[in-house]
Amino acid sequence: MKIVLIPSIGTDPKTVGFTKNLLKFGNKELFVIFSNKIQTKNIHELSINNLERIFSFYLAYLRGFRYGIVKLFEKIYLKKIIKYQKYLIKTFISVYPSTTVPAELKSKILSIFEEEKDAFLKEIRSFSLKI
Repeated sequence: MKIVLIPSIGTDPKTVGFTKNLLKFGNKELFVIFSNKIQTKNIHELSINNLERIFSFYLAYLRGFRYGIVKLFEKIYLKKIIKYQKYLIKTFISVYPSTTVPAELKSKILSIFEEEKDAFLKEIRSFSLKI
């Protein structure tokens, strides 16, 4: 469920067409990371998809979302995530090489991605002294 990705990047879900607040506590069953099977796993045992979801909740948390299932995220995952945040930032906020971008566009496109990545990192670092 990509709804948590929207507030994690600083966008109000209403501006992209979501009319229902899916982060309310009653919607926890929509997010696999809140299943008992996932909650009990060590960070290194989680799939990349589940790590991405957890990291998205962390970014939403840093941006001030502190209600509903974000409170549940805080209770279950926050301490673990703080411990591994450098790894998660490197994994999910990076520019990776591409073989599909035409050579004549590659340097221009990569410079745009690097610029946006740096701006995003600067923004999320402003939310927390721990990053």
